[in-house]
Amino acid sequence: MQKKPDSQFGAYRNPAPRSRMKPVVLLSLLLWFLIWGGYNITIGHVLSPNFPANHLDLVQGMRVFLPLLAGWIALLVLLVKRNLKAQAVAGPLGLLAIFGAVGAVSSALYSPYPVRAVCWSGEFGAVILVLMVVLSDQEASPILSRLITLNWIIDICLLIAVLGAIPFLGGAAVTSTQGSPLGQVAYHGAITAHGRLLDMATSRNTGLGRYAGVAGLVALARLLEGRKWPRLAWLGVLLLALYTLVFAQARTETLSFAAGLLLLLLLRKRRRIVMMAMGALGVALLALVGFFNAAWNFGTRDRGFDPTLTGRTYIWSQAMSFIRQSPWVGLGFRADRYFVHQDMQNSLLHALIEAGVLGTIAYVAAFGVAWYLVARLYVSRRSDSLPSEIPAILMFFTVMSVTESAAWYTANWLLLAPVLAYIQVAAWQEKALRAKASYRRREALQVARAAYAMERRNASEAPNMGLN
Repeated sequence: MQKKPDSQFGAYRNPAPRSRMKPVVLLSLLLWFLIWGGYNITIGHVLSPNFPANHLDLVQGMRVFLPLLAGWIALLVLLVKRNLKAQAVAGPLGLLAIFGAVGAVSSALYSPYPVRAVCWSGEFGAVILVLMVVLSDQEASPILSRLITLNWIIDICLLIAVLGAIPFLGGAAVTSTQGSPLGQVAYHGAITAHGRLLDMATSRNTGLGRYAGVAGLVALARLLEGRKWPRLAWLGVLLLALYTLVFAQARTETLSFAAGLLLLLLLRKRRRIVMMAMGALGVALLALVGFFNAAWNFGTRDRGFDPTLTGRTYIWSQAMSFIRQSPWVGLGFRADRYFVHQDMQNSLLHALIEAGVLGTIAYVAAFGVAWYLVARLYVSRRSDSLPSEIPAILMFFTVMSVTESAAWYTANWLLLAPVLAYIQVAAWQEKALRAKASYRRREALQVARAAYAMERRNASEAPNMGLN
């Protein structure tokens, strides 16, 4: 007798009532707050000889341990409950866990600053552990939906906070430029290296552009899908995001937003033809008013074309010499800072210098598997149930990975990780539903065959009974 497959996740937008604020929901959201709690601070703050210099210094320094605390609690939950399920591991998160594990080993063995590197690896891994706790729960889908909504709220709040900090930083936060229609660019220049606010490093224009790009894609997706939040509020977020993208003049983030926007519109099946027609008309009108010439100046900042968008090819060439020192497992987390003394600004090379070839294969495979699962979900009968913001955000960070990185504990990773988790749980859910449908078809076929055999037997017995 065949065992009936388990379909514990239900539908994407599960028909069952949304889970109430049960302890597991509160625990998941609390752990995610702790994950974000260590953002924009490093263990070097605590290791400073004069720590703590004052009360603010103490508070900021202690924040570095909040993600580690979240990871430790998540690990205890998994060990005590012993409920780590396949859908929490098999997929992009599991591959990134392999990358993190390889990076943790190299951090302890090959980093010139093992304490700092291991701390970075612990913060990166804590994100995965918390998400595995969520994905191992029976109500993983609604809990993860809440967590993702919380993530978007945090992103929007950071966008507003970084913009709101400009008046307190003085004129150094804004630089004049001829490449922007606003005539100014935010967080560009000396302030990116020396600016401080509340004893934290200030944002760069790329960081501001990242918050704006994510907020803009989410706002547009929610506007098109008619979510519960008022559409007027999402429209305000979209307009703020578009203004900030121009103000930040972050070229990679602008291109990433454009790629995510295009994918989002293409996935709107019901209005695809109308949107493509409107897009073609819009392109023609923009060409007539000279928009593309202005856009070229915006992207090049009137300095000529740079195919790398960063001008840091010399950093990449320097990094290769250090990568050869430990090609298989790398040199540990943040090795770009400790060896090259610069941010790598390329996900592939960043993964290579941190976790070598072994870790990089897992890292790149995680993105490949994520896109494969998205494609499978969108060709399934329940494609309309997958929120369009999910593939749009995945596209945003995929394009952005060319000149930025999510291979360490950064806002890129914190915004991307729940998206990968959602894709993973949705794929497992679809697999369970397909298995359930297949089981029902086999069961119906067996019943039909039994009925047909009974009918034939009765038909063959009828003449014999007549002869008697």
